[in-house]
Amino acid sequence: MPYCLRSTALIVVAFTAAGDMRILLEELARKPFPPRQWIGSEAWVTAPEMLRFGFCAGSIGFGIPQSVIPGLREYLLDLSPAKVAVSQLLTELWEGAFNCQLQKKADSSDRVCDGTEDIQKLQNPYTDTSQLRITNMVYKAVYAIAHAIHNLVCKKINSTIQCDPFIKIKPVQVLDQLKRVNFSRNGYHVSFDANGDPVAFYELINWQKNQNGALEFVTVGHYDESLPLGQKFKMIRNISWSLCPYAVIAVHQEHARFSRRGNQFVAMTVYHSSDCVPCPKELWPNAEKNLCLPKPVEFLSMHEVLGIILAAFSVGGAGLTIFTAIVFFQHRASAIVRANNSELSFLLLFSLTLCFLCSLTFIGPPTDWSCMLRHTAFGITFVLCISCVLGKTLVVLMAFRATLPGNNVMKWFGPAQQRMTVISFTFVQVLIYGLLQRHGPVGSETGGKVGIRDVSDAGNATDSVKCMLRGTPRPAVFTLEGDYLIGGVFSIHYYMKTVKNNYTSLPEPLECTGSMDTRELRFSRAMVFTIEEINNSSDLLPGITLGYQIHDSCASVPVAVQVAFQLANGLQQLYDSKKGCLRSGRVTAVVGESGSTPSISMSRIIGPFDIPQVSHFATCACLSDRTQYPTFFRTIPSDQFQADALAKLVKHFGWTWIGTVRSNSDYGNNGMASFLRAAHKEGICVEYSESFYRTDPQSKIQQVADVIRRSTALIVVAFTASGDMRILLEELARKPFPPRQWIGSESWVTDPEMLRFGFCAGSIGFGIPQSVIPGLREYLLDLSPAKVAVSQLLTELWEGAFNCQLQKKAGSSDRVCDGTEDIQKLQNPYTDTSQLRVTNMVYKAVYAIAHAIHNLVCKKINSTIQCDPFIKIEPAQVLDQLKRVNFSRNGYHVSFDANGNPVAFYELINWQKNHNGALEFVTVGHYDESLPLGQKFKMIRNISWSDGRMRKVLQKGKPVCCYDCVPCAEGEISNNSDSSDCVPCPKEFWPNAEKNLCLPKPVEFLSMHEVLGIILAAFSVGGAGLTIFTAIVFFQHRASAIVRANNSELSFLLLFSLTLCFLCSLTFIGPPTDWSCMLRHTAFGITFVLCISCVLGKTLVVLMAFRATLPGNNVMKWFGPAQQRMTVVSFTFVQASSNAENDTDSVDCRLRGSPLRPAFTQNGDYIVGGVFPMHYYMKTVKKNYTSLPEPLKCTGSCNKHICISVCSMDTRELRFARAMTFAIDEINNSSDLLPGVALGYKIHDSCSSAPMAVQVAFQFTNDPQSLYNNSTVCLHSGRVLAIIGDSGSTQSISISRIIGPFDIPQVSHFATCACLSDKTQYPTFFRTIPSDQFQADALAKLVKHFGWTWIGAVRSNSDYGNNGMASFLRAAQKEGICVEYSESFNRNDPQSKIRQVAEVIRRFIHSLF
Repeated sequence: MPYCLRSTALIVVAFTAAGDMRILLEELARKPFPPRQWIGSEAWVTAPEMLRFGFCAGSIGFGIPQSVIPGLREYLLDLSPAKVAVSQLLTELWEGAFNCQLQKKADSSDRVCDGTEDIQKLQNPYTDTSQLRITNMVYKAVYAIAHAIHNLVCKKINSTIQCDPFIKIKPVQVLDQLKRVNFSRNGYHVSFDANGDPVAFYELINWQKNQNGALEFVTVGHYDESLPLGQKFKMIRNISWSLCPYAVIAVHQEHARFSRRGNQFVAMTVYHSSDCVPCPKELWPNAEKNLCLPKPVEFLSMHEVLGIILAAFSVGGAGLTIFTAIVFFQHRASAIVRANNSELSFLLLFSLTLCFLCSLTFIGPPTDWSCMLRHTAFGITFVLCISCVLGKTLVVLMAFRATLPGNNVMKWFGPAQQRMTVISFTFVQVLIYGLLQRHGPVGSETGGKVGIRDVSDAGNATDSVKCMLRGTPRPAVFTLEGDYLIGGVFSIHYYMKTVKNNYTSLPEPLECTGSMDTRELRFSRAMVFTIEEINNSSDLLPGITLGYQIHDSCASVPVAVQVAFQLANGLQQLYDSKKGCLRSGRVTAVVGESGSTPSISMSRIIGPFDIPQVSHFATCACLSDRTQYPTFFRTIPSDQFQADALAKLVKHFGWTWIGTVRSNSDYGNNGMASFLRAAHKEGICVEYSESFYRTDPQSKIQQVADVIRRSTALIVVAFTASGDMRILLEELARKPFPPRQWIGSESWVTDPEMLRFGFCAGSIGFGIPQSVIPGLREYLLDLSPAKVAVSQLLTELWEGAFNCQLQKKAGSSDRVCDGTEDIQKLQNPYTDTSQLRVTNMVYKAVYAIAHAIHNLVCKKINSTIQCDPFIKIEPAQVLDQLKRVNFSRNGYHVSFDANGNPVAFYELINWQKNHNGALEFVTVGHYDESLPLGQKFKMIRNISWSDGRMRKVLQKGKPVCCYDCVPCAEGEISNNSDSSDCVPCPKEFWPNAEKNLCLPKPVEFLSMHEVLGIILAAFSVGGAGLTIFTAIVFFQHRASAIVRANNSELSFLLLFSLTLCFLCSLTFIGPPTDWSCMLRHTAFGITFVLCISCVLGKTLVVLMAFRATLPGNNVMKWFGPAQQRMTVVSFTFVQASSNAENDTDSVDCRLRGSPLRPAFTQNGDYIVGGVFPMHYYMKTVKKNYTSLPEPLKCTGSCNKHICISVCSMDTRELRFARAMTFAIDEINNSSDLLPGVALGYKIHDSCSSAPMAVQVAFQFTNDPQSLYNNSTVCLHSGRVLAIIGDSGSTQSISISRIIGPFDIPQVSHFATCACLSDKTQYPTFFRTIPSDQFQADALAKLVKHFGWTWIGAVRSNSDYGNNGMASFLRAAQKEGICVEYSESFNRNDPQSKIRQVAEVIRRFIHSLF
């Protein structure tokens, strides 16, 4: 986003943590700035310490509902110096609040607390229990964990609850029970959805001044996410604003909306104009572009230097040219003048004179004639001049060519041709200027465009513009004239005729081809029926006749586009702007199209003309985007709801391994994308996802069918259009294949024509509720050959259904229809009105448009409805009224939300066989999006499954089947299906080739019967014998000089060790035993080191002997026999010790660092951890990397750019921590929950920092045992069963990533980042506070509710702020809200960064006030 130098937005949305917001507001308080309307997130807008910033009065935002926790206030205030002294945190609270010390310190002048301090009178966030919001979230979190533990250790026996405190439970068991908790406490319900989130409910908080002038929190509204769309937001009290709301709206409206015109933006007016009006010719817009002002007349004057210079040059040039002409005239008979073509020369001098004189017309005040003359005269004279020069140049060229022998070119360019050249070029220029003057003065300006909304065309020129309609208008399949026309578009045929164009003649009109979709014909006839019903009504549009133009789109985009243009233009062949447009065929609204792709194309065409479109069957979620499709409505729910419902349906039956197919269209691609996102959240795995379209080649359809046949997934979710699904099922019917359970989308799963595919029996899917439309069946069946003959479509229906022809055709063998055909007995989708689903959507769409027109042309006078059919209404007016329609018809409610969608309600449809063996639709359940989570889906009847379903069923509650199979490591096996780990084989075993069984290792050893064994034994014995022989020889000559000089003692030791080395080789021969395996390595290692030590000793003696030969060197005294023996013994001892250590299997691990001391602790049968940021900062220490770092500590010092009394401790967080201890004490004294069981706690301070939170998480996971030895049992004395906290999202993310792999559940009371709902990353995370996704949506709707569309945004540079603001900006974009700037910061940022953000908010264009 580009950086803003000056802020014009008066509305600031702040998605920040309380600590960050405090820093920003302190910086803003340093300098006065224009008032802002603050919209706050829950984290700071309900923080009591923020109320000290008086300039934020009027701030609004959503907060958790306030609550009452009986006994909590008394518990919090039950403090005295004696009780406080045992807790460092409470001591800090007491001493900071009363400015005294519990114990006198030598370097302090503060008084000693004497017991007279009264905490009852203390006013700070710790003692403020008037509006317990987040505190109640802590309370609910503790009770949720307690209920989970209760379900594990307690049983109800004979109406008595008995709990066993000695049952050892693991965190993973508590995690599993937390998913099931469902209880109420003090009137507050507690449960979690699949993502670990509660139901979202907020209070709208307003900062208002009380009678004492102090700010306080006031609840002025509610937001309930569980209610239907349009009912979520409710105001209950007036709001106190931070600035005049009218000023806010005025500035917002003047600067928020922009329209692109050419290459510049033009601001709209305060009336929300969607277009700009051009200023008259002699006017132009002011700087604000909301007023047309006269253009200042600027012209050259003889009193200006430039005018004098121009006049001088003009007169001088003309005089010089005239003088030249006179000289030429006097010497006209001379040879040089005659040779120079005197006629063209005089004409050239004349035109040059006129060119110079034309410059004088640009001097003086402009008039209509002078403006016309200056351009025309100069242009003509200049062209005349250039023409003369061209003529003279051509004469010279031709003269040179004529000098060649035989060249007679001059006869083709004589005087006559020269005159013709000059005249022709000049005539062309005169003609051009004549045409320009005919169609508008040359050089006139159109003026700027401003934003004054004016329905008249006063600013437009009166010049006539004529346009001719190209192409042949497409005839409507059903039409009726009326006072107001409604268009209709339906896919009555499956295909459009394909024609190859030759590009030498106009293409033929687009035509439909192929078979007819009789269900779509029923939809179109239902529209006709509805309009006739309205025309006969005395309550709706009495005295008004609605007309219609219904078209067949052939299920193709090109035809739908042509129809859209035709409905927007009308049928007028010639348009003349002077005579005005007849608008004979332009419609006020359009019903249709059935498909999403054609509907998208139509909406893009008719949308810019503000023609509303109400679709009955286009369900693509993309059409809810009001920025792209502002005039689109629908009476059928969006696919977003259907996709979520399908994912929940699949999850409900425990299917986690599925295949998917989709239509390769906007409907299929967008719908499947929504489904796959929802399925991913539900833990459903997709084996394949194939796309196709009905017009694809047969090979493509066959390929998709083969993928389904060969797949291992027995569940197939098909998000396809009805026509596409029919093609696929026909291909699948060609070859038998294993049965599949089909899950269908609305488009095909309720299509009666699909019931002929018997192998799809048992299919299930969501459909629009069935309905009853009185009189429709009689209308549809009121057909006879005479009535049918007037309609080509009805004729096609009749002839196709009865295999006859209404009129005999030459060359046809079909019989002629004789009137005996009985349509009452006809069984096809046209006549099937047993389950009117989508047909009712058409019915509702027509009534919605009729109600919109009714509100425009009808009034109720003295209990009588009077309508005026002569009122001219524009489609834009109908569009505006459609947004407000709210009525019921035949028991079916009709209204639209902000995105043009209705409330989502589905029936679960199952294809079951009736008593005749034929398939039929049976409703077996319901899905209501308006109900709270957990209550949306309801079964009312048993389901009939597809054949063979019992062949493979996944068990509910088991791990998700999505994984990659990887081979076990060497020495490990896996003999269980879906095992997530491999098991190592025992020491004397190894895995088989399949690595699913441990087999005894074959004992392979060297034998005396093998060649290698014989060779090794021979070398071993031979080497030992040779060494012994050498030793004997040395022993016999031990008194000789050579032996004595060779250090006989080391020599004999060396020969002894060499003998043992040779003999050690014999231990590797023969079957191994425990003693031989230990002996062979140990003995060889020791004897070999002994040997090397002797060699080293002898080498050192030789080196020292050479050094000792030098005069005065007495080095040998430091390396005598004693030192030599010590060298050998020490090296050998080291090797022997090493071998001894390697023989043990024990592994010791030592805990690094110092364990953190809990702020509050209590022992119990089961321990619950708690993490709260009770201090704002962690102490920063520079590490020297030469010694162990100091333990992490919270600090009471302020940030370097802050120094206030409350910056050390967050007393509200201290209240949260104490609320946790209160709740646990309350549970321990309860006889209903965990009776006889004592819960303990360990509560830590995270210092609002991720490093401290990480250390606490590791400590909770490990326990504080300093030394761990794998040969002994781990105490796990401090490991917790669950954790409450942290308050911050970033810290909670860090904690969850650490404790998640150990299955330790975490229940946060204040971490609202939407990212934490991702169970793939945070599988053990729960929270009692709603996700920011709901808060972001609520904030966007709040901003939109008050008409603010030009805002600024600031956020914490953290997971909470970045993710929350990202969710808000997405929601704001959908609501049409524009964001001027979006700044991020953090409390630890340097002062310059905080000041920069504050300056962006402060700077304002003062001229706006």
